[in-house]
Amino acid sequence: MATPTLKREELEADVLDFLYARLNAVWRPGVRSVDALTSFLERLAAKPADLAHLAIIYHLFRPDGAEQFFIDELPAALNRLSHSITRARTTGRRVGRGQIVWSETLVRQCGRSDPTVFVVNQAVKEYDTPFNRLLAHYVHEVWMELDRIGAAGRGRLGAVSEAIITNSQEALRSAYLREARSITAVTASMLSAASRSKHAVYWRAADLWRELEDLQNAKDISRLREILKVGWIGPLVEEDLFEIYVLVRVLRALENTLGQGCPVAAEYNLVGRGSTWIGKLTGEDWIGTVHFDAAPHNSFHPLFDENDYEYKTLLAHYGGAAAAARRPDISVLLRRKADGLLLPILIEVKNTSLHHQYGRDSIYKVFGYLADFKKLWAAERAATRPRAVLVLRDGVDVDDEVAALREEVVLVSPPDLTARLEGVFTAALSRAPDT
Repeated sequence: MATPTLKREELEADVLDFLYARLNAVWRPGVRSVDALTSFLERLAAKPADLAHLAIIYHLFRPDGAEQFFIDELPAALNRLSHSITRARTTGRRVGRGQIVWSETLVRQCGRSDPTVFVVNQAVKEYDTPFNRLLAHYVHEVWMELDRIGAAGRGRLGAVSEAIITNSQEALRSAYLREARSITAVTASMLSAASRSKHAVYWRAADLWRELEDLQNAKDISRLREILKVGWIGPLVEEDLFEIYVLVRVLRALENTLGQGCPVAAEYNLVGRGSTWIGKLTGEDWIGTVHFDAAPHNSFHPLFDENDYEYKTLLAHYGGAAAAARRPDISVLLRRKADGLLLPILIEVKNTSLHHQYGRDSIYKVFGYLADFKKLWAAERAATRPRAVLVLRDGVDVDDEVAALREEVVLVSPPDLTARLEGVFTAALSRAPDT
């Protein structure tokens, strides 16, 4: 029986439901914890990222956002920027543009006995105006923030981010905006004047600057939710989004398994990578910690250290070969409260079908993990089943669930993913040796 494939919209909705619940927990009306909120947002990206990061991506790429301003409107407006006119008198042998001041010219010519000297009253265009200072400041702020965080993602958003950076640099290097003095803050009078300008580029810049400031100091839970949706979930490519979806399902399955119908104490560091656990769930008898994209010597310490990899040990005999530790997508460590017994479970995620060759080849990769990390299942953990889970996008139909859970490796896929993962954790706990 063919299993349905989840659409991107369904993956996003599931992840966002999970995030919004945790966002609500740190943003209560009347008790707004700025530190907790910032901490929550900073952990929502692979790179260190804060609300300014998420806000700038939302600002640019939301429907009718600032993308069009930087890609189309700004380059087209550069040679038509407004300026002020000042009068300056110059003395020289060329008249150039301007009005000759004959009274002074005659005095200079007679005094120098040089009929080629002229005093000219010239009109000088100055681009150091409040309008242009505002425009330059806004463009500079967006450029610096994008440059700081790097491309917004792979695919189209990454390419557009690079184009915005390029257009911003060219605008600030132009002969017009280069004259505008830098400012430390945008004033209300600047915004008011720009909003009344007949040039669209200025009132657009004023409106966009107001929005960006509002986003970076968001006080509205609904606005924060939109920032999360467009600023964090939006740039994720399908493979990354599927990994995050599976991570959320693992956390939900652990909550259900360890709670056994009762609430569990849950702590989250969403979504920390490396040595930082991203979820810690405490039930009546067991504690589960979840790592994302972490090497086993980080996620399964003290069961495993850097010298325990079979792969690295082999390559150490061949001096020129580099050996980096392999990292499963998700690592789960279960600890029994009574005696401290530790049970490790690996979870690998592949955004493909079991019906595709790549999906079946991924089973070999998981077996490779078991061989490389075999010390994890030494001594009292030798009977642990399952030891690893391969989560595929679709195509997994189980004939005998009980028999499948006796194997070292279990295959699962949506749509009943949470229930299948609960079955994995329950089976592993049931085979734990007695205290």
